[in-house]
Amino acid sequence: MILRHKNQFAVFQADGTLVQKFNKVSSELGPYLAQQFNFRLKLSTRGGDTEIPSPAYLYLPYYVDQDASWKSNWCSFKNLAQYPSWRKDVAEFHAGIRPGAYYELKGQKTKIDSDIAANEAESKILENIIGRIRKTFNSSEFDINLADFEKEIQLLLDESGKLLKKQNEYKAKFTALHGERMELSEQIRFAERAAHDLEKDYHFATTDTSEAEVHCPVCGTEYQNSFAERFTIAADEDRLLVLVADLRNRISSIDEEVASLNLEFRKNTSELTRIADLLAVKRESITLKQILSLEGKREADSALNDRKDELAKELLSFAEDLKLLAKQLKALTDKKRGDEITAFYVAKMRSYLFSLQSSLHEDTYKKVDCSVKETGSNLPRALLAYYFSLLHTIRKYGDGTYCPIVIDSPNQQAQDKPNLTAILSFIRDNQPSGSQMILGLEDDLGLNIPGLKIELDSKYHLLKSDQYRETADLMLPMLASMLRLS
Repeated sequence: MILRHKNQFAVFQADGTLVQKFNKVSSELGPYLAQQFNFRLKLSTRGGDTEIPSPAYLYLPYYVDQDASWKSNWCSFKNLAQYPSWRKDVAEFHAGIRPGAYYELKGQKTKIDSDIAANEAESKILENIIGRIRKTFNSSEFDINLADFEKEIQLLLDESGKLLKKQNEYKAKFTALHGERMELSEQIRFAERAAHDLEKDYHFATTDTSEAEVHCPVCGTEYQNSFAERFTIAADEDRLLVLVADLRNRISSIDEEVASLNLEFRKNTSELTRIADLLAVKRESITLKQILSLEGKREADSALNDRKDELAKELLSFAEDLKLLAKQLKALTDKKRGDEITAFYVAKMRSYLFSLQSSLHEDTYKKVDCSVKETGSNLPRALLAYYFSLLHTIRKYGDGTYCPIVIDSPNQQAQDKPNLTAILSFIRDNQPSGSQMILGLEDDLGLNIPGLKIELDSKYHLLKSDQYRETADLMLPMLASMLRLS
């Protein structure tokens, strides 16, 4: 059993024992149900990743809702287009044309294709950067002996690094003090407004020193104007004024800290400027700054080439993986089986369209993921033929869990009595063997439809007060288990 409370879901055993709780459908409940029902389909997201789709895709072929499903097929649930090109994969998976393992491998292939595209894009960027760096090199610069400058460069780099670290620390302190000062200023404004309001209250209460009740001019309520009440107002105002004074003292302390930090920051900046000047000192017509720039370019060129080589190796590895996946996908693609399933589905469509006195050109429904196009009262009957053709195909060839079938309000597009009788008889007589079906009707036309019949006789609601205790006894213990924090 599954119980939902707002956005939380809980799964229970038949005896009410809690199995697991979930807070998200797509990333938590969906994968759990997919495992329970052998739903091995994976779909590609628009970002290039693959994932197990939500339970809507598991139940999609089994649910014919009263609105959208009688206008078009494959639209019983909302937001299905979150995956690109999902329809063909979902239809072929349910029909058994390809096994679940095929879609798991296809998901891996999609991921590798995405990685290859990202790899190739990065490689092109690296080539452009390397080209621009090498254009800035002079041939004479490669003859410079960096060992002559190594000691001085290292000392300057160490000192510069320490100063930059201090500068960042000063900036962080400035930010923190500024934020605290703004917060304190806002607290002062709030406290002053509160004190001002209390002062007005006290003035109002003391205009009449008697102990009589005072009429509030705002809300109209009568309040006791006792000495104790007036004393409380005065005491609250004093405490607020003391608080304002304390807050102002803290702001003064912050301002002093900021001034001190400013002085240290300026000294630090001066030291950084001195180092920059040292870097400009020439040694044999070459400045230390130029040496550092050249070495940085060389290191960058080397690092970028190393990364480019890594990407090239990754591309070779991806290519090998794709070759292996192509072989595995081909092995799982049994054309003979696919043709057999498709032929079974088409034969069912042809037979059911005839039974329901509806007609479609065979080219329009030769694939299991087809889109049924018709007009008027013919459309619901054509859709019904498609739904049952697919349900029988899934029953015969699908390898997942066969779910209960729900058909809601098949009387659509003002069917006349003969056609409606044919529709209800068709549903009754062609229910897939061993399946459970829930059929929602406004009128059964007196037909003998076997099964439990629940007649709704109360307008606008389903709940019945005489069943409350029985339902509460079932649900409240589960709800308690679900909401328990441990």
